[in-house]
Amino acid sequence: RGVPWAVYGGFSGFHIFTNPRGLEIDPMAFDPLAQSFELLKESRPEMIHKLRLAMLVNGVDFSPWPGGQLSAAHDETDLDLTVAAFEESLSMLRREGEL
Repeated sequence: RGVPWAVYGGFSGFHIFTNPRGLEIDPMAFDPLAQSFELLKESRPEMIHKLRLAMLVNGVDFSPWPGGQLSAAHDETDLDLTVAAFEESLSMLRREGEL
């Protein structure tokens, strides 16, 4: 979608690196271990709030961090719905001038 963000995590948790400094990154090759803790934890709170609201509007509740949890209770349909909600949420944020 052309958004310079990345998703990372291990096991059942994932985090979304929203890249508040606008660094040039390759989301497909993002290595969170090569980043400082401070950089990974930076965010624009108003944009994170809008992302969470957009996800809620699209039927998915993310944590306000942003990120989320996966469990054995989630199936392929849940994953597909989450991806679709995320894509639409990015479109909404783009329309709002957040991206």
